[in-house]
Amino acid sequence: MKNVSTLVTGGAGFVGLALVEHLLGQGEAVTVLDVIDVPVDAKQIFSKLPGQLRALRGSVLDRGALNAAVEASRPSAIVNAATVTPDGGRESVDPISVNEVNFNGALNVLEVVRTHRIRLVHLSTSGVYGEIQNRPGFSSPLVDEDVLPGPRSLYAISKTAAEQTVMRYVELFGIDAVVARVGVAYGPWEYETGSRHVFSAPLQLLRLAHVRTEAVISRQSIKDWSYSRDIARGIALLKDAREGLKSRIFNVSGDTAWAISDFAQYLTTAFPGFRFRIAASTSDPAVNATLSKASDRQGLDMARLKRETSYVPAYDPASAFCDYVAWADQTKCWR
Repeated sequence: MKNVSTLVTGGAGFVGLALVEHLLGQGEAVTVLDVIDVPVDAKQIFSKLPGQLRALRGSVLDRGALNAAVEASRPSAIVNAATVTPDGGRESVDPISVNEVNFNGALNVLEVVRTHRIRLVHLSTSGVYGEIQNRPGFSSPLVDEDVLPGPRSLYAISKTAAEQTVMRYVELFGIDAVVARVGVAYGPWEYETGSRHVFSAPLQLLRLAHVRTEAVISRQSIKDWSYSRDIARGIALLKDAREGLKSRIFNVSGDTAWAISDFAQYLTTAFPGFRFRIAASTSDPAVNATLSKASDRQGLDMARLKRETSYVPAYDPASAFCDYVAWADQTKCWR
């Protein structure tokens, strides 16, 4: 077993939980700090892994809880996965909480990191690039980390402010920190947490297929969908690759773009009787699987992560689908 301890804030959420599973599978001791409980499904599966799990209740808005978690677990690294991912409705009715968790919470984590001198991996989002596909003068086939941020939503704005603050703390205080800009994620451990209001199209389709309801998809979409288990491995490599990193900000995303209709077609084989269609327009009242109205952006450039770590995605679209359905068959939290 590795003599490694990691604290994952927001570790009971989607990407955080996927990371926790990966680290436990590597034999690490992992402490989760979250305002919600680790799902029963996860506890049962994680109990069979070689690592050791400790789950603590607490918020990144409570610096005392953060310090107590550090003192209890003595981690060599913190991964800040605490986030609120709102839809447009949540932005309109509760903009304060989005900024509180995504920015003020990150600031609290930074202060704890500065005090205890612990390595930090801060999880950000590809949303920092904004509607890059509409940006005048941008014609690159891939989006690399040197592209200037252009966030539009409160979620992306707050995440951009947080990652820029991380970089300023590096300059001011010499903390050991990197930022992971996570792509469009889907896969194991995406479920209803109360803080995630925008569910991936693959999860929406999986839910519909499970109950054999015809899926009417708001539009066709081709994206570099990012499988959560690949994302988790990429984050873990950034956590562990200390001396080998030359950069501070990394895209962590899928390696291949594919159409959402491809995923729906896979589901017709796994769930006989399930059907789907692409809506003639986004105003079709039968739409029950929604994607953003904006055009799909270019894929994220993964060259930096591959160059500075040993990262290679373990899953292609077909193998990810098989793994996802197998996971869904073993769990209930996503339904």
